[in-house]
Amino acid sequence: MKNLFNKAKLKEKREVFSNCLVCKKEFKPDIRNKNRGWGLFCSKSCSSIWREKKKDKSDIRDYKINQLGI
Repeated sequence: MKNLFNKAKLKEKREVFSNCLVCKKEFKPDIRNKNRGWGLFCSKSCSSIWREKKKDKSDIRDYKINQLGI
């Protein structure tokens, strides 16, 4: 059992860096969000800029966001 917990802790400590889709700045997203397919933007302002640019609904993620009214 002790070995399983150590593996889980080491897995959490892995550092993952991404580049923001808007400003191209390198940032460290939360690992859980990155695994969910989120963690694409360095800030909320970059996220809102991206949503405003993508009004054509070509991306499924943006289409769902627009449907929810976020």
